[in-house]
Amino acid sequence: RSEPPDIDLDVSSVRRDELLQWTVRRWGAAYVSEVAVYQSFQRRAAFRDGLRALGMPVAAVERFAASLPDDELPVAAPIETLPEPYRRRVPLLERLIDRPRNLSTHPAGVVMSGAPLRDWTPLVRAPKGSLVTELDAAALERLFALKIDLLGSHGIATLEEVSAWTGVSSFTSPTDDAMTLARIDRAETVGCTQLESPLVRSVLEALPIRGVSDV
Repeated sequence: RSEPPDIDLDVSSVRRDELLQWTVRRWGAAYVSEVAVYQSFQRRAAFRDGLRALGMPVAAVERFAASLPDDELPVAAPIETLPEPYRRRVPLLERLIDRPRNLSTHPAGVVMSGAPLRDWTPLVRAPKGSLVTELDAAALERLFALKIDLLGSHGIATLEEVSAWTGVSSFTSPTDDAMTLARIDRAETVGCTQLESPLVRSVLEALPIRGVSDV
């Protein structure tokens, strides 16, 4: 490879912070930090913040924001429901979409360095106390920094909890359970890892799901 490897490690979500703290102790606080992510305006946030800035009453802003289709769905916003003074400002509000909104912490990313991080990246301290780079994953990749994704998986945490309650240490999932496949076919998948986002559920509703290969 011409670039550093992409390392992802799935761990129980309830122990992810524990693993991060161990990593910092093992290699030193000067050499390990979490990774920043720049939250950008999506459509709902752009309209909500923009309409408030233009003076629209908060209750009216929230009613309009609630009427917007999910950001992941390619459905037009109901602009016609806005009062005329604000409807004319829609092109201005739409310019906010995809612009940076605030600095946050990547849900999984950890960067490690052979040299002290403060020598080559600005750092900020997150509310929970950990250090976070002000460079996002794309910038770190261009610097050939070693980034590891310690992914907190709710699925692993659930299996561990079930294992503790039942005493069963390993599980095999049937791939032909008719009731499960029928619920997936109906997009009744809220709470199911990888299948619960509005976009994925809209695809499930559109496709016939007859077996695990369809999923």
